[in-house]
Amino acid sequence: MNIKKLGINGEGIGYIKKKVIFVQNALPLEMVEVEIDKKTQTYMLGHVTAYKKPSSARKDPECDQYNQCMGCALKHMNYADQLVHKRELLKETLHKYTDLSVKDLDIKPVVGMKEPEHYRHIVAFPITYFSGKLCVGVYQRETKFLTLMDHCPLQTQKINSLLVKIEDILNANNCRDYNDKFKKGLRFLIVRQIGEEMQVAFVTGQDGISQTVTKEIAALDEVTALYYTVNTSRYQDFYEQGFKRIYGQTHAQYKDFKISVRSDMILNPEMDDEKTRQISSLLDKKEEVLSMGCGSGIMELQLENKVVAIDDNKVSIHDATENAKRLELDNKLFVAGHVNDQAAHHLKNHRYDALIINETVDGMTEDLLKSITLSGIKHLIIVSDNMSTLAKTLHQLEEMYDVNTIISLDKEPHTPRLEIIVDLKRK
Repeated sequence: MNIKKLGINGEGIGYIKKKVIFVQNALPLEMVEVEIDKKTQTYMLGHVTAYKKPSSARKDPECDQYNQCMGCALKHMNYADQLVHKRELLKETLHKYTDLSVKDLDIKPVVGMKEPEHYRHIVAFPITYFSGKLCVGVYQRETKFLTLMDHCPLQTQKINSLLVKIEDILNANNCRDYNDKFKKGLRFLIVRQIGEEMQVAFVTGQDGISQTVTKEIAALDEVTALYYTVNTSRYQDFYEQGFKRIYGQTHAQYKDFKISVRSDMILNPEMDDEKTRQISSLLDKKEEVLSMGCGSGIMELQLENKVVAIDDNKVSIHDATENAKRLELDNKLFVAGHVNDQAAHHLKNHRYDALIINETVDGMTEDLLKSITLSGIKHLIIVSDNMSTLAKTLHQLEEMYDVNTIISLDKEPHTPRLEIIVDLKRK
């Protein structure tokens, strides 16, 4: 069977008797033998049993967990080829969901990383008893296999090293994983690297975490802050409940900014810097900007423009406001509240020159579309990490706005995802 193209999840796509089949670990232009794992009326799922004609883009994934892990679906593809195929996938998505003339759009080549390994600066994993000891890892969908995450090539070397040390401490102290029936045990581990600082947070059952364990972790040279939260809910919104500080500073230093443990964190600092640079280049410095979904406001604080920025995370907004005060940036205002409601209010009561929309997976609501329409705002910049959602948003806007340029950033190498910036001007 011939593989025709990549799917949105990084799987190869082929056809058997005109029915589509999604094949894990298969690349475009490969000829493969496939075993079918699942059949439905509209599609099939399969896996490769033999590569008859491998792609020139194929490489050794260099990860001993790769065959059991679904975290990086493209690590078996050369990095330069990943960037090309992701751009093509974006074009196909725009063609599918919009009426735009895709061949006439200014879709820039994907901006890749200088070193596409060890870029993840934040991780959050379940703590699980596996193979006779406590481990941090992820159970793969529809399997009982635990992917161990303490040597992941996508995570920073400092995070990997620290995860091993923490696992050793937990096992030396005979800690137990979470028991849902008794609501006790260690549930999740969160590690964030901010510059050279390392924040560690545990999510535990009702029994919390022992002082002996926390003292040993706090004694590690690289750990600058240690937190925990008790959470026995089935819902995993741990940040909403808040964390108690056991050791270290309440804030970490990132560049000129201070970030608290509950504030939004940067996954990939190199690509985040690139996003700020690209958006800054799209704005005239005289434009007054309204920014939706600003998180902790790191980008907005670095723009030269006058900015009003909105986010529903009160802690992030507090951090952004305090950073603006400390840096004496009197042209920044950060507002906490429901993003769409606050945006509608600001667009109605003030004339802005540009609107930055940090898009969520839910896309653009009818109320937001109406607010944009009535405001007559001339310049839109949309930032999205979901191709399908972005394409549907552009379809909603295409009668009112022209797409100037599309810039894609490879924020998560070895996955099918991109962070996409679209610059639009009112017709």
